[in-house]
Amino acid sequence: MNRLLQGDVGCGKTVVAVAAMVYAAENKTQCAYMAPTELLADQQYRNWKKALGASDVSCEFLTGSLKRKERDLLISRVATGEIDIVFGTHALISESVAFKHLGLVIIDEQHRFGVAQRAKLIGKGKSPDILVMSATPIPRTLALTLYSDLDFSTITELPPGRRPIKTVWRSGNKRPDIYRFISERIAQGEQAFVIYPLVTPTENTSLAAAEREYQELKKEIFPTLTVDLVHG
Repeated sequence: MNRLLQGDVGCGKTVVAVAAMVYAAENKTQCAYMAPTELLADQQYRNWKKALGASDVSCEFLTGSLKRKERDLLISRVATGEIDIVFGTHALISESVAFKHLGLVIIDEQHRFGVAQRAKLIGKGKSPDILVMSATPIPRTLALTLYSDLDFSTITELPPGRRPIKTVWRSGNKRPDIYRFISERIAQGEQAFVIYPLVTPTENTSLAAAEREYQELKKEIFPTLTVDLVHG
């Protein structure tokens, strides 16, 4: 298999991927699930660890931030085939990582990885099946499907019970109204993300940066709320 699975965020791509990984593990092959950020890889690992364990499928999480001793032990268990499924980031493609029998490679948000990076992970197995997933396929990916080098499946529906996503556009002078709206929703027990185009301020652009705006949100806009900062 060399297949692209495409569909909107929240449509269930990961559920399909996990089902494939369980099937592969039951057939005595290992699986690698590579995500572009440690945050996302860890989230998927935590979400599925309990369910996979109930199916007698062993899984672990590999990232570059692991302590040396812990990382070496984990890599050793992967090499001996003790672990069925490995969730991870770019750490999966490091030279020290070897699989006993890698049968399935799943790459989440595949547009975030380069061609050489994807090839490096695939090369750790002997012709493993490949499933790449994306909500936003890049032109190169679409070209591959056009010339039949990459099959594709599309999930066209959302799981039942999902509320429709409402997207609205507001100009800068509506910012006080937006902050008031956020406060009202949080008072109802909800949460909010405020997303910025940059992490740190730069002299070359006037775009807002998360690290600077976070301070204003925390101290001036929402002083009574819990405000925190997260980035890659």
